Amino acid sequence: MNKKAIISTILVVQLILLILITFSTVKLEKESFANIINVDRIAAFRLTSTYNAITEDMNNLVIKNADNQTLNQYIYFVNSTFNDYFSSQITFNQTYLAIRDQGLEMQKVKT
Repeated sequence: MNKKAIISTILVVQLILLILITFSTVKLEKESFANIINVDRIAAFRLTSTYNAITEDMNNLVIKNADNQTLNQYIYFVNSTFNDYFSSQITFNQTYLAIRDQGLEMQKVKT
């Protein structure tokens, strides 16, 4: 009988440990998933705010009757410096603006 009691006790302890490990894993996965969602939210905010800033700059230049040379200089500046500061890719000219973040599979496009 003592062998059965010892084996039963060991099995119960193993079951309790398994349950604790399962809950710990679930909690860790939940926190990891929440972190991924936060990273995506921050990236989406950054992408949108950059898009809005460039659009606003272009609209201000157009409102102030900037000539084509000025507009092209701004476009060149944005295109040439964008990749140095952002991990996203930009396609930008006077009629089209697209910002894509390949790592997060996000994009914001104005046609």
